[in-house]
Amino acid sequence: MFLTARNDNKLYKILNNACRIDAEKQFKVKQDLIILKRKKIPRFNYLYHIFLFILSGKILDSDYCLNYTYKNIEIGRFITAEIYKDPRCYKNIFFCKINFLLGLFKAGQILATCIFYNKLSIKAIYLDHCIYLNGIFYSYFIKRKILIYTNNFPRSIIKVKISKKKLNVDRIENIYKFFYKNKINKKRKLLIKKKLIEISRSPKKFLPWLKNTKYKRIDSNNFKDYEYLIYCHSFTDAQLMYGNDGFSNTYDWLIFTLNFLKERNAKVIIKPHPNYWNSYMLNKNSPVKYDRIIFKNIIPKFQSTKNFLFIKKPIYNFDLLNKLDNKKCTLISHHGSVIFEAYSMNFKSIFSDSTFWSKNFKVSNTWNSKKDYQNLLLKNWKDLKFSKKNDIYSLFDRYFYNYHSYFGKFYWQKIICKHLKMDWVEFTEKIQFNHEKIIPDDQICAISKKAVKAIEDINN
Repeated sequence: MFLTARNDNKLYKILNNACRIDAEKQFKVKQDLIILKRKKIPRFNYLYHIFLFILSGKILDSDYCLNYTYKNIEIGRFITAEIYKDPRCYKNIFFCKINFLLGLFKAGQILATCIFYNKLSIKAIYLDHCIYLNGIFYSYFIKRKILIYTNNFPRSIIKVKISKKKLNVDRIENIYKFFYKNKINKKRKLLIKKKLIEISRSPKKFLPWLKNTKYKRIDSNNFKDYEYLIYCHSFTDAQLMYGNDGFSNTYDWLIFTLNFLKERNAKVIIKPHPNYWNSYMLNKNSPVKYDRIIFKNIIPKFQSTKNFLFIKKPIYNFDLLNKLDNKKCTLISHHGSVIFEAYSMNFKSIFSDSTFWSKNFKVSNTWNSKKDYQNLLLKNWKDLKFSKKNDIYSLFDRYFYNYHSYFGKFYWQKIICKHLKMDWVEFTEKIQFNHEKIIPDDQICAISKKAVKAIEDINN
C-alpha cells in the first residue's frame, strides 16, 4: 500500500505516481495508491496529556512550546512553523497562543491518523510540506521505518529510509541539509570560482524567482564605516526548516540582532530580501506580500537609531559589498546562499547552524543557541574566521551542480518543464499559480515515469 498526503492537483499526481513507481521497484510488488484522510478526533490519552500541559501554564513559555514533544514525536516545532505563516501572529501574542492551541488539536488529529494507518501495514508514503504540521507524520513514520518520499528546496524528490549510515534521518532537517563533501579537482575549482563571481554580479541569471525584481542603484558611497550587514529573510515561509537554533522564527532573530547591536552602538546596514519587491509575487496571495509588510513595520522600531541604515529598495548585493570594507564589516545572515557571495568578495560571515549545510562544512562562524550567537556578536572582526576555500567549493558544487538539487538537471520541476518544452524561468513563474492549466491531463502518466529519475536516495 502506498499512502499519500496529497492528490488534489496535477503536480501532486505527478509526484505521487513517480514515488509509487519507485516504491514498486523497491519492494518488487504493485502498490495501491491510497489517499490519506485525517481523523477528526484525537485519541483520549493525547487530549488528557494536552489538558495537563495547558493546566501547567507552560503554554505561555515560547521556548518550551517550540521544543514540545509527545511520546518522542516532535510536535511544538511543526506547530510553531505552521502558525507563523500567519502574519497576525507577529502582532498579537494572544492570537498566537490561540493558534498554538489549535495546532495542538490538529497535531492530535495527525497522531490519531498515524496510528490508524500504521495498523494497515503501509509500505511507503508521500508527504508534502514536512516543515509544517506534516512534519509530525514524518516524525512518526520514520521511527517505524516506513519508506518516506518528500520534496523541498534545495533538493528534488527525496527518498528516505532507515539505514546503517551515520545520517540521522529521524530529524527532518537532516534530509534537507548537505552533509557530505565532494572532492573538487583543479578544473572544477576554476569553474566554480568563475561561477561564484557570475552569481554575485548577475543573480537573476541563476535565481529564477528574482526575475521580476526591478533593482535600483545605490544612492551613496558612504558605507566604509559600517561594521555589519544584516540580510533579512522571509518571515512567513519555511520557518524552522533546518532546525532549532534558539529562535522561533526569523522575525525574532532579526529583532534580537538589532536590539543587541543597538546596545553596542554598532554601525549596521539592514538589507531586505529582494523578493520583497518581486512585482509578480506581490500581485498574488503569497508570503512575499506579508514579508514586505512585516519588514516595513520593523523599520519604525529603530527609526531613531542613528547607526542603523535600512535599505528600502531592491539593490544588487554585489554593488553594496563593493562599497563596504571587507577588513572591517561582517555579514550576518540566518541562512541562505549569500554565503557564496561573502566568500567570493572576501568577507567574514556569521550564520545559523540551522541552514542548508551541516557542520562538516567550515564556511562561516555559526551558532546553535542565543548564547552562542551573543558570543559571536561580541567578538571583534579579527577574532572571526574566514570560510575555508575547499569547503566553499565543495558546498557550491553540491548546491549548484548536484543533479538532484534545485539547479540540477534532475530537479523534478525541470523534468516537467523539459517534457512540456517550456523555458525554465517562465515555468517557475507559472507553476505556483497556473500549473493546472499548463500541464495537460493526458501527459501526467508520461511525466510521472520520467520524474522517477528525479528521486534522490539520500542514503546513497
